[in-house]
Amino acid sequence: MRSGCNPFFPLLIIYPALAFCCFYQLFIKMNTVRLSLTRSPRPIIL
Repeated sequence: MRSGCNPFFPLLIIYPALAFCCFYQLFIKMNTVRLSLTRSPRPIIL
């Protein structure tokens, strides 16, 4: 069975990759926000 016969095969690769990329960007954004808040004079505990 070739992967070209299955129309859902590319989706099984593309969708997890996009989801991982989005969550990774969100994780980095949350970390930078947390670091900038802890660097402020009055740290805000989220």
